Amino acid sequence: MNWTHRLMHHWNLQRILRLVVGAAILGSGWNTGEMAVVALGGALIGTGLLNFGCGDTCASGACSTHAAKMVQKSTDTQSSEI
Repeated sequence: MNWTHRLMHHWNLQRILRLVVGAAILGSGWNTGEMAVVALGGALIGTGLLNFGCGDTCASGACSTHAAKMVQKSTDTQSSEI
């Protein structure tokens, strides 16, 4: 997918909120000098700008996790008489 297409299309409320909250967190971290908070805000801004994540696709069922297959162990229980 073209990067300009990612930046210009499919703006919704969730994407705008990620951008705004990320900017607020980045600004707060910058003012306090906390670089970890700045990195978190930058990551949120990046996901908002580039529309990464599975926000829209989860609602449609396209974003799912696969359950691990359960391996059943056969347990042979033998009763023994004392």
